[in-house]
Amino acid sequence: RLVDDFMTGKTSWKWNISNSCVLEYEEVLLREGVSSPVVEAFLGDLLVRATRIRIPRNFRPLAVDPDDDIFAELAMAANADCVVTFNVRDLLPVTRFGIAVVTPAEFYRII
Repeated sequence: RLVDDFMTGKTSWKWNISNSCVLEYEEVLLREGVSSPVVEAFLGDLLVRATRIRIPRNFRPLAVDPDDDIFAELAMAANADCVVTFNVRDLLPVTRFGIAVVTPAEFYRII
């Protein structure tokens, strides 16, 4: 529901992305069996609508899972209020920087 709202412009929040995050989204979606044309269309639309953030320096290691460091770095570089993820446990270390880590359902209640 959050993705649908974002893609149709029905949001008051912004989706921050970095090159590394886009590559991770692509890898995960393809691994989960989403077809390549659908992944390409989704990421293309996301790149048009989302706020691109340049990661100025490497903050690693931050997350419990090293593959999630890119999302922690993005949150820090974007000065984000929160990270929205189903993988809360692995990103909890960013809370020490004042960034909340919430599930999509929790975020939807917040907004």
